[in-house]
Amino acid sequence: MGTAAAHADVTALHDTPWISLPRPAPVPSEAAAWLDDLDPKHIPDGRFDAAPGDVALGVTALLAAAKTPPSGWQSWLAEDCASLADGFARQVGAERVSVRLDRIDDNACRRIHADVAVSRMVCTYRGPSTCVVPTSAAGAAAQNPDTYDGPFVMPERFEAAILPGTLSASPVLHRSPRIEGPRQVRLLLVVSPAGT
Repeated sequence: MGTAAAHADVTALHDTPWISLPRPAPVPSEAAAWLDDLDPKHIPDGRFDAAPGDVALGVTALLAAAKTPPSGWQSWLAEDCASLADGFARQVGAERVSVRLDRIDDNACRRIHADVAVSRMVCTYRGPSTCVVPTSAAGAAAQNPDTYDGPFVMPERFEAAILPGTLSASPVLHRSPRIEGPRQVRLLLVVSPAGT
C-alpha cells in the first residue's frame, strides 16, 4: 500500500511513489464479485465536474446511462466514488472535482508519462491496476518513455492512489496495464481538481 501524506506534492516512502487515501472500511467481497460479473456493455463510462457532495448523483447518472442492471451495489459504487472524491478534494483543497469513470478494453495510455496536473487520484474497481514506475527507476523510464517496460509497482485493487503530476515537485510516471483477452475490461475511477 502507499503511504498517506498531508499533501499530494509529497512522494511516499519505500519506493512506492503514490500517496494512498485511507478507506473508512474494507470493500465488501460481494461488491468485488458484482463488479467482476457485470457485462462489459453495462459498465459505466463517462465524466463530469461536480462539488464533492454531488459526486454520487453524477455516478448514479452514469450507471443509468450504461443501463447497469438494478442492484443494491449500484448505490455502494456511487457512494464509494463520492467518498474517495471527497477525500481527494480535502487532500488537495479543491472545491470542485473532475470525475471520470473509464471503461477500458484496450491498451490505452501505453506510453510512460506523468499527468499534466498537480495531482490526480486513480482507483481501479475492476481489472488490472495502473502500472507505476518505482522511484528508483524513474530516471530510466523518463529517458526511454516509449520502450521502458518495467519494473513497475501497482496499487492494489480498490486502493485510492494519488499520483503527483508534472505541475508538482515530484511527478509520478505511469502507464496503463496490458489488457489480456477480449473479456478483460477495466473500470477505473480518475479524480482531479476541476479545470485540470
